[in-house]
Amino acid sequence: IGDLIMEIDQTIAECGRNAPHY
Repeated sequence: IGDLIMEIDQTIAECGRNAPHY
């Protein structure tokens, strides 16, 4: 589960926390 959270966190950071791409 930690891996998934890390992946989501990186995606949000790349998106600028504007449009999360869960």
